[in-house]
Amino acid sequence: MYWLIGRKSQLSDASKMTIYKTIMKPVWTYGIQLWGTTSHSNIEILERFQSKTMRAMFNIPPHISNKYLNLDLNLRTVKEEIENYSKNYQTRLDQHINQLVTELQGEGSLRYSRLKRNSIPDLAIRFAEK
Repeated sequence: MYWLIGRKSQLSDASKMTIYKTIMKPVWTYGIQLWGTTSHSNIEILERFQSKTMRAMFNIPPHISNKYLNLDLNLRTVKEEIENYSKNYQTRLDQHINQLVTELQGEGSLRYSRLKRNSIPDLAIRFAEK
């Protein structure tokens, strides 16, 4: 797809952003509620992918920081996406009409695990603490 969205592409910036949001972003957000519990290094790999893709698409020089890249392009970071998807997932579980679904958050859920792992219910606040 480099010929379509690369530096020398004839497409407008709006078209390139549409391609990113409709084709590439759903690939890495699929199952984000579950793989969001992964280690920081795996999440940083996805953030590097996102910034490299944006730099290649819009011909952004390397001396511009990722913070300003995301602000200028109105993009959320991968950690912000995990937070957002997790909050939406939690509200859907809270408002679900099936009682068995609402019990997924109580005793016996991943939140009460004795292992030192990130749990799915805590994803909404995992990156907010730092």
